[in-house]
Amino acid sequence: MDYIETLTNFGSTLFLPTILILIYKIKEVGDLKQIINNISITDDICNVAPDTITENKEIKSLRIENENLTTEITNLKNQLSNLKEKEEDLGQGPIRYKSEDSLLYYHGIGHLEQKYVWWESNKNHCIIEYKNKNQIKYPQWETDNIHIFCSNCVPSTILNKGKRKKIYYICQGHKQSNHT
Repeated sequence: MDYIETLTNFGSTLFLPTILILIYKIKEVGDLKQIINNISITDDICNVAPDTITENKEIKSLRIENENLTTEITNLKNQLSNLKEKEEDLGQGPIRYKSEDSLLYYHGIGHLEQKYVWWESNKNHCIIEYKNKNQIKYPQWETDNIHIFCSNCVPSTILNKGKRKKIYYICQGHKQSNHT
């Protein structure tokens, strides 16, 4: 059986001429089957196994990376939706003033408008809603839809007496956590 071991040791480097010479010497068909099986098994182990192992490692690492990225995307989407909710809580009007203790933020008119002739102290944190959008001159504190501009305001009963074209609202303030 020396020729079987010799052929097996050479593996797939032996081709047709060598095999034909050995077939002549082989006395039993079973020995030939064993040689052919050993050669094909050796080929499979040498050529396919390292590539398969490498591919499996790469696939596993890509799956792990994909799971991590999917988790990160989900977290970022949640953070974005939380920020949008906070923005919607304030309204879309500009925040212009904050309280002295910096706990509340306000929309509307404030001390910066004291230079105007129409300024009165009872108009502090006041927002003006016009029925006609064309009448808006100061978009910092005027709007045509109060519910979009500020989410925490109430109509002013004192300022609205006798008014038909505009309605005064007073911003009640927004907590700091919503502003940042």
